[in-house]
Amino acid sequence: QAGYPDGTGFPETVAMYNTNDTNRLIGEFLQAQWKEYLNVNIQLESQEWKVFLNRLQVDPPQVFRLGWGADFPDPDNFMNLFISTSGNNRLRWSNSRYDELVALGATLNNPKERQSVYDEAQRILTETDTAMIPLFVSTQNLLIKPYVSGFEINPMELMYLKKVSLANTPGA
Repeated sequence: QAGYPDGTGFPETVAMYNTNDTNRLIGEFLQAQWKEYLNVNIQLESQEWKVFLNRLQVDPPQVFRLGWGADFPDPDNFMNLFISTSGNNRLRWSNSRYDELVALGATLNNPKERQSVYDEAQRILTETDTAMIPLFVSTQNLLIKPYVSGFEINPMELMYLKKVSLANTPGA
C-alpha cells in the first residue's frame, strides 16, 4: 500500500487562496473532503490578492487555489498555461512531453487530431503527473422571458445584444 494509509504520517499542509468569500467556501469544502476521504488535515490560509500572487512567485505553497478565465474559446488558451516556459505556470511544473504535445496541438487543423493531442496532454497534467487537480468549471444560468428573441449565448459568456428584440406583450 503506497502513500499514507489512513492519512498516517501525512505532513502538515497549508492550502492557500486569495481572500474572497467564494474561495473561502471552496477551501472549506476541500478541507472537509480531504479529512473525510483521506483522513488528512490541511490548514487554510487566506491572503489579499497582491500578497497571494507575490507568494506564488516567491515561496509557493504546496496547495493553492487559482482559476483562469478563457481569453479566447480554444483549448490552447488553458493548456498553454502549464508549459514549462509559461509565465503563468504558477505550479513551476515541467514535463517535456506535455510541452511537445501542446506545441503540436497549436499547429493542427484537424479538430479530431487536435482533441486527441490535447487529451493526451491533459492526462499528463492531471493524471500521470497530477500537477494540478481541476475542481470545477464555472457556469452561468440565464432566465430569458418568452417575449425576448434574438438573444444568443456564446462560449465566452459575452452577451451581444444587437439582435435582441422584445415582442409586444399585453400590459407592456
